[in-house]
Amino acid sequence: MTHPDISLLILCNHSRACMDVKEVLGSLCFDMTIAANTEEAYDLLTKRNFDIIVSEFDLDGTDGIKFLQYAASLNSFSTRLIVGSSTNEDTIIKAIIKGIACAYIDSSSNRHLIMSKLADMARVHTSMDNKRIRQIHNGSNSFPIVMNIYESLMNALNNDLPLTRIAQTVSGDVTLTSKILHVANSAFYGSFAGTSVEKAIIFMGLNTVKDIVLMHSLAANLNMTAEQNQYFEATVKHSVETNYYLNSISHIYRECSLSPLNNSVGIIHDIGKIIQLVFFPLEFQSITAYRAENPDTDYFTCEKESGNFSVNHAEVGAYFLKMWNFNQYAVESALFHHTPELASANTKACVEALFLANTLADIRDGYDLSLEEAVGRCTIVKADPSVLMNIEPPRR
Repeated sequence: MTHPDISLLILCNHSRACMDVKEVLGSLCFDMTIAANTEEAYDLLTKRNFDIIVSEFDLDGTDGIKFLQYAASLNSFSTRLIVGSSTNEDTIIKAIIKGIACAYIDSSSNRHLIMSKLADMARVHTSMDNKRIRQIHNGSNSFPIVMNIYESLMNALNNDLPLTRIAQTVSGDVTLTSKILHVANSAFYGSFAGTSVEKAIIFMGLNTVKDIVLMHSLAANLNMTAEQNQYFEATVKHSVETNYYLNSISHIYRECSLSPLNNSVGIIHDIGKIIQLVFFPLEFQSITAYRAENPDTDYFTCEKESGNFSVNHAEVGAYFLKMWNFNQYAVESALFHHTPELASANTKACVEALFLANTLADIRDGYDLSLEEAVGRCTIVKADPSVLMNIEPPRR
């Protein structure tokens, strides 16, 4: 198993757990650079870009989160992994929600699990090298639009502001406040009956609110036409419904238990469609024209059959979620929500549940898809099509 084209930087304090990870990385044949100390690691980051960066949580004089935060500021498209133990888990999860780390390697994992996870990371990273997509931002470290509210929210999170201040960041926008409260009061969050953004954040979790804010910020800053805005609203409606079904499936089938890191991936799984309709308008028009002639055909099939698969919405969405420092669950959910067979072992249960949720939402929107066929493609989530069809639709 070789990955000579994947550059990797590893920084650790020579603990037993990190040495095990280093040994596994050596067997995967990456283009690997081992930093002798923290100072050298910072220096290396200024001299070249690395595809994957691995840091131990505990470092001499600092911690791995600060190091990865610096790495993200230089190259947001890098895959950043942190090695830690259960005692650090709460802090690491917060770092992943903030976008500092992409994923977490539990230092107690066995060698086979670590090897599988790292090989999957390399495969997913190399699968997102579409030159036409990369041309949108010409190699810069940012998206070519300003998303003020989303950026303000992320600054508040990264500065560890109190929840009241975080809520104030988004509550000044009446439309956004309405969307957050709408999701909080939907059927899945049925016991919530509040009108406060702060209470909604506590109820749903920061990651869910972050995803809603991203979708809203895109709409507010893309200068869409009336027709484009109509497609945007339809995409948002479908995404919220898909996320509802995802959480419902998770409650029925424990193989795909969700966490604060992945319980809102349904909201952003189709974000590639929104980027596609603005930055690839010719392809989008061709897809929608084909769809108008084939109203029972789902979007993904229309992309393929209309000859517009080279910049498909799954790749587009995953690419920019990765660039915006979303975690591995979010990236793979966008990338593989139509092809769950390709998901990494670490995210596979979540992606399969999302695939089923997306299929169910499409079927209920009138598209000609088979839930039985979708269930047959899943290897971890052993669902019953009739049980899925009995899930109540969300409240309108």
